[in-house]
Amino acid sequence: MNRELQSPSLPTVVFVGGFSRPADGTVGGQLFACTSLLNSRLKEMVDWHLIDSSQRSLPPPPIWVRGWDASMRVFRAGRALTQKKAKSGLVFTSFRTLSLLEKMTICAWGGLWRKRMVVAYRSEIRPLGNVDWLMRPFLKTSLALTSHVICQSQQAADAFAQLFPKHQHKTVVIPNWIDTSDYQNIARQRQMTLMENTASKRPPVFLFLGWLEKNKGVHDLLNATKSLVDSGLDFRVKIGGSGGQREPLEKMARDLNLVNHVKFLGWVTGEEKKAAMATADVMVLPSYSEGMPNSILEGMAAALPVIATRVGGIPSLVVAGETGQLIGAGQPQELAAAMRHLIENPEERIQMGFAGATKAERDHSVEQAWTKVAEVLLPSQHVSTS
Repeated sequence: MNRELQSPSLPTVVFVGGFSRPADGTVGGQLFACTSLLNSRLKEMVDWHLIDSSQRSLPPPPIWVRGWDASMRVFRAGRALTQKKAKSGLVFTSFRTLSLLEKMTICAWGGLWRKRMVVAYRSEIRPLGNVDWLMRPFLKTSLALTSHVICQSQQAADAFAQLFPKHQHKTVVIPNWIDTSDYQNIARQRQMTLMENTASKRPPVFLFLGWLEKNKGVHDLLNATKSLVDSGLDFRVKIGGSGGQREPLEKMARDLNLVNHVKFLGWVTGEEKKAAMATADVMVLPSYSEGMPNSILEGMAAALPVIATRVGGIPSLVVAGETGQLIGAGQPQELAAAMRHLIENPEERIQMGFAGATKAERDHSVEQAWTKVAEVLLPSQHVSTS
């Protein structure tokens, strides 16, 4: 938007999301999504009032610590939303019980004060198990006071519509976004390497990036790796991440005699992460539950083909046979078959990688996302990308 079209006083938006790294240095997709919005041209259109909901660490701190942190955030957000200058609120949350209780309370409070409240769900949307009967009335009430619901994929929007049909008209699909320019150099470097025909001189490398927790399926990756190694295939697996399962997974790799094929990198960020992507050939994410994971987007932007499970919004990212391979969750045999296929077909994985880079740039850049967010937050303003 042109500066001369702006009012002298920018509208205040209370933004509840992840803005800082925990003390242990781990980061998640919400941090990238939130900080990229802060750095986008939206900063020329709004005055952000930030409420940081970053978790202190992983594994999470004790429940009483998380409860205290959540209470303080609700208090600070509520106080900010009662201010006359606050026009709207943007609230990022996962679709999990504790996070929903906190973030939807904020949405309800802002709605009662007639603020335009927008909630962005950052994980898979599904029934909440044993507490669903208790949470559903609360969510219906808070959603009635919420203006819009941002979903990461059409699958998430459809799941939301099944749970809350009376509020499905509020959904807006804004696919997850990254700063794709950060990875364009990796893609170009990969293209030069392939042109020089040097990639074939080393075993292909599969790269996992993410939390090392049970629902990420890394144990399936190790089992698939074991079966392929036993069949005589030569390749490597690099696992970047941290979490409560790191030690058990490292022990599992030793027990399976995979120390010469599997390397644990620890948590990688910044240039270290880009270096890991530049030397990889395939991104792999065998999760049991996901929203629209940043690691897949980053891998695609870096021209890596992706092997991932058919969960959450992943099928809208990974087009089977075009940008990668889709497998069933908890199916190490399917994972092994997909890995074998890409090991034995290097030309196909190259084609998939560059198709993925094109898709990431076209559909998932922050430049595509911030304008859509602005249209939801500031419907009365003209939004221009020029």
